[in-house]
Amino acid sequence: MMMEKVETQKDIDRLMQELNYFHDYVVLQIEYTSGTAILSDGIYPLASERNIIVKLGTYVNGIGKLIELHFKKVSRMDLIPIDERYDSLIVRASLNLNDGNIVFSDSDNTENSQTLMIISKELEIHF
Repeated sequence: MMMEKVETQKDIDRLMQELNYFHDYVVLQIEYTSGTAILSDGIYPLASERNIIVKLGTYVNGIGKLIELHFKKVSRMDLIPIDERYDSLIVRASLNLNDGNIVFSDSDNTENSQTLMIISKELEIHF
C-alpha cells in the first residue's frame, strides 16, 4: 500500500479532488487505538496514542478500491451509525484544516446528514 501524509490545505484540496470527495465510498471499518495498556505489573491508563483507522471502500468500473485514513493524535470522534433502512454511501465528504487540526466529516453538510466526524493533529492516507 502506498502512503501519503496530509499536512497542508493544498494537500487536502488535491487529494479530495483526486478522490472525488469520497463520492460513493462506504465506511467498512473503524479501529481505535488508545495507547492504554494492561500489563503484568499493572494498568497504564494514559491514552497516549489516540489513533483511528477508517477503512473506506468503493467500486468503480468493475474494480473494488480500498483506502485507509490513519488519523493520529485524535481529539474528537463523533459516530452516529446509519439506520439499516438507508444506504451508507458517502455523497460528498469534507476534509479541512482548522486551527492546526485536520477535520474529516463524511458529509459536507455537518448539520443534517453527518454520521462520522473526526478531529486529529495528523492524517496519513494509505492507497
